[in-house]
Amino acid sequence: MGINMKRLPAAVEQFVKAQQTIAITELWETNAESAASPYGSHWYRAVAAMLRCGRVAAKDSGFPNRTDINRICKEANFNQHFFERIAKLLVAAKVVQADRGHRYVEGVNHGAFWKHRRKELTEVARAAVAHLIKDSASSSYWYPTMAIHHSLIDFLILFFASFHGKAIREDQFGKVMHDLCQIPESDLKSVAVSAGLKKDDVSRDEWAHWLNEAGQRALLSALYTAEWAYYGEQQKVGWVFPSPIGLGLLGLGPLPEAPRLATELKADSNLAIYAGAGVELATLTTLCRFCKIKRIDQLIEFQVDSKRLKELPAADTELRAALAKLDPMPPSLSAALQTESSLGGKIGVRYCSALVKPATAEAAAAIRQHPLLKGYIEPGAPPEFLLVKPGSNPDNFLRRCQALGFEIESL
Repeated sequence: MGINMKRLPAAVEQFVKAQQTIAITELWETNAESAASPYGSHWYRAVAAMLRCGRVAAKDSGFPNRTDINRICKEANFNQHFFERIAKLLVAAKVVQADRGHRYVEGVNHGAFWKHRRKELTEVARAAVAHLIKDSASSSYWYPTMAIHHSLIDFLILFFASFHGKAIREDQFGKVMHDLCQIPESDLKSVAVSAGLKKDDVSRDEWAHWLNEAGQRALLSALYTAEWAYYGEQQKVGWVFPSPIGLGLLGLGPLPEAPRLATELKADSNLAIYAGAGVELATLTTLCRFCKIKRIDQLIEFQVDSKRLKELPAADTELRAALAKLDPMPPSLSAALQTESSLGGKIGVRYCSALVKPATAEAAAAIRQHPLLKGYIEPGAPPEFLLVKPGSNPDNFLRRCQALGFEIESL
């Protein structure tokens, strides 16, 4: 599918000519016909696995906790800002979703997103961008429903159709969006119909009302997060232009195909595991949970760490299941997977006093030493008990205990 525009109405054509624009080809030479979709890249697969592995918690907004992002990205030598941007899109698109325990699980749009079929992906991505626009605006001033934010998708179709093949100065981008809405409605409807919309899809006055300075920033932020727009510089001047994936999902160009990903799964005697980004996401998720993440590329490199296996219950069983296709499994790796965790069992809790009673002394000692739990523990607890520090959130401590396999009961 591609844009098949007639000549723009005179008012729109004059408006476009009056703006500071340059040809997109001056900034970006990649042929849209051969561009690969970022949504099917190994970066997106890796971030989805890291979110679902249980090492990154969700905030109340559903978006990931930055402290957890920084911790896991430091381990994987991965850019935390890049991770956060991809993660926000995956959450907004419901490819991953937070459960009641603030842990990420497979989202309702998991299949539609990764299969990369045009119809389903378009619906999922447009809804995600509408969600990102609303979230970026985040003010009581904005409309109480999602209707206007979904209508802004129609505005983007009209806008990029009007500026077909052109990049716009970033410092003027918001104002240009707003000012386009001042053109007579009949001319905007003519562009809309040529771009595949209906005349009734044009909401000129609502768009103009919404696109004040805050609205302009929110819309541009959503475009960058979803990779529907890219930024380029020429002679120290910044320019914004639509990406191939953005044009494809707006129905203004061909939809870039998802790249082919490696599907290898192999291990070395030094306990290193290499998994292609195209292997089952459940396998990548398990490896991210129980192994150290060494490097993210087409082949994601993991390192089995005996210390970590002791800190995580069910590591032996789940890792063996994930690595079932390794034939044969290196003896050193098989031996490492015999490591047993001292975590697990029941934890009794007295909520009024923040006292915690592990079922065994071994479990209590493991909690005191566990990197995700020891920061919550205050010295001086009664025998057989642990005391959660004043000022700490006991619910966060208990959620982490549950994620590590403990069963919580009230004393």
